[in-house]
Amino acid sequence: MKNGNSEFEKQYGIQWLKPLGFNNSYALMMRRKQSEELKIKNISDLKKYFDVK
Repeated sequence: MKNGNSEFEKQYGIQWLKPLGFNNSYALMMRRKQSEELKIKNISDLKKYFDVK
């Protein structure tokens, strides 16, 4: 994955790391510009954008 990793890093500025030995299946990402426009600073700020019952 080394070659693919360097392309991914060049394009997105993100580097894949080796697994840590446990599974953390939850991840959220948002572009800074969009989070600033929507005033999203933490996960709980996302609640108003979903139909949560």
